[in-house]
Amino acid sequence: MSKQTDLTLKIDGMHCASCVGTVERGVSALDGVSECNVNLATNSAAIKFDESALSVQGIIERIRELGYGARIGQPDLIAMGETEVRQARTRLTIAALLSVPLMVLAMAPMFMHHHALLPTVFDAILQALLALGVLLWGGREILSDALNQTRHLRANMNSLIAMGTLAAFGWSVYATAAILQGHEEPLYFDSAGMIVTLILGGRYLEAR
Repeated sequence: MSKQTDLTLKIDGMHCASCVGTVERGVSALDGVSECNVNLATNSAAIKFDESALSVQGIIERIRELGYGARIGQPDLIAMGETEVRQARTRLTIAALLSVPLMVLAMAPMFMHHHALLPTVFDAILQALLALGVLLWGGREILSDALNQTRHLRANMNSLIAMGTLAAFGWSVYATAAILQGHEEPLYFDSAGMIVTLILGGRYLEAR
């Protein structure tokens, strides 16, 4: 009769229920694993397995293959909470500082009889730079995780956010190129920037 061993792992890189399901299914499918319970709130996994059939390193490697990090040990909830709040606050602050002038530029024509604050070309380029800053700084983790999910032929909440923001940003880059050639095209850089900023605001409140 096999002897069941209890193992607790810290899991890095989980963001939603889809991530939890991916880790639980992936680990449970290993020969020798009888139980795997993943907790998103504590970013941890409680696993029961047969050491004669499977090693701890084998479980960790499987989780890494799924696109997540794993380490042995109990999560330090207080330290984790403080770190999460600090990081969330920093990302939100930077994104907000970039999004405010972006929204001012984008909304100005609505209140100035269709006249922009800056010449059309400079307005488009500045909006592009501000939105790019929001995506690369505030949305870096979102885009990185979406890319990771795509590489593993999966999708989660970050995948949807990335699709929306990159679609708005990509079209706006095309529109900016048209503006440089003398055409008039609507820009949606503000949509890309504000989607990320609002998501970061929600995650900051969640971390708090």
